[in-house]
Amino acid sequence: MQRHRTTSDPPPRRPDGSWLVGMMIGTAIMTMATQAMVLGAGAAISDAALKGR
Repeated sequence: MQRHRTTSDPPPRRPDGSWLVGMMIGTAIMTMATQAMVLGAGAAISDAALKGR
């Protein structure tokens, strides 16, 4: 079943800087995830090195 639009008005336009804000938020999330992986890897290596003594 197809749905048809009841109005010919286009959707409201996004603000000009919205893509930039989304990109900055995405970059921040990726940076935090990368830092957490590096911290976890460093902790695992340190733990393995201490257990090997």
